[in-house]
Amino acid sequence: MSLGLRKLAAAVACLMISAAAFPAGPEYRAGEFSYEIESAGAGANGTFLYKVTCTAQNPPAAADAASACAVHGVIFKGTAAAGANPAQTPLFNGEELTDGQKTALDGIFDGKHWKKYVPQVATGSMKIAKMKKGYRVEATVAVDKRKLRLDLEQAGVVEKLGSMFN
Repeated sequence: MSLGLRKLAAAVACLMISAAAFPAGPEYRAGEFSYEIESAGAGANGTFLYKVTCTAQNPPAAADAASACAVHGVIFKGTAAAGANPAQTPLFNGEELTDGQKTALDGIFDGKHWKKYVPQVATGSMKIAKMKKGYRVEATVAVDKRKLRLDLEQAGVVEKLGSMFN
């Protein structure tokens, strides 16, 4: 085996080991929520701003699609550091959801209760483009992360902030 093939085999082995050692988080409705999210700074009244890129079935549904994806992203994805905006870890950091956690999240996303965590979608920043299937939406969404965290703590989806010190 040549030196180049050995290096390639070693790199592939390392990738496979790292994928097994660092499993991805839960795939809560992964097919339903397809989006990109990045931090866009701090908003008014303690909210956080997120730039969300997702798809919607039609233009009137664009704001709702971006809002739901923003809340999903805050819970499960978090954001990488972007410019002056620091990285934000996801609220849920477990590997798998329990049935109780899934039920609580279903209550938030099925009943559109996620809207109470989104005080504003900056409609002036919203860009909508027609694609082959649906519409590509890019919007800045304000999320009340504190209120979302408190409700998720009460529902038992995420641990309380001070729980590690008890």
